[in-house]
Amino acid sequence: MIPSLPIPRLLLIGNRFSRPEVAGAIITSVESGVMWVQLRDHEIEEELFSEAAFDLVDRIRSVSRHVLISINTRIRIASMFSAEDGPVAGVHVGKRGPSVEEARRVLRAGTPVGISVHSIGQICSGEVDYFLWSPVFPTKSKPGHKGTGIQNLAEAVKSAKHIAVIAMGGVTAENTAKCLKTGAHGVAVLSGILESEHIPETVERYLAAIQHVYPVTQPREYLVGRGQST
Repeated sequence: MIPSLPIPRLLLIGNRFSRPEVAGAIITSVESGVMWVQLRDHEIEEELFSEAAFDLVDRIRSVSRHVLISINTRIRIASMFSAEDGPVAGVHVGKRGPSVEEARRVLRAGTPVGISVHSIGQICSGEVDYFLWSPVFPTKSKPGHKGTGIQNLAEAVKSAKHIAVIAMGGVTAENTAKCLKTGAHGVAVLSGILESEHIPETVERYLAAIQHVYPVTQPREYLVGRGQST
């Protein structure tokens, strides 16, 4: 496999990004240091998703062209970004939408591809760059689910071997280090950042927690790890 782009350690899930207030919060997050954004909106049609995505990606890249953009499930739209001269846009798949194999066939070589997993049995050795493991902790997006816990996250990291595991679900700045100490590559956050009243300060707390476990010398690099390299 051709190596993909470096995978940042903090992923912002831009759920319902087509809404102006969410798009604004995403831009503030990027200005505050977030280097990886997933665009997700299961409620809108393909055409509106495409229009909103192109508009927001232009705004994000006006802040920084180094931000990794991942498109949730919509591989046709991801391929449109990947066909441009700018940075490659990744794609994230799950129980809905295309398979990893289909995404690989459509997207150009080196495009980061990830998949959501919720149990050890779902972790496979397929051609993915990362597994998004959730939920680690209780979260309002999955009412009644007590979370898989830190021990199962550690088992997921072990099962994934050389493939990056991103921890998601109830992840706060306060428990980020606990997640990363299992060997997880990074964390994914949704409401913890997007619903914050002080996004810059919140992002800084997440980044500081990441740097505590994965210290580096250059400020922007403390978000980034190499991810899969085989």
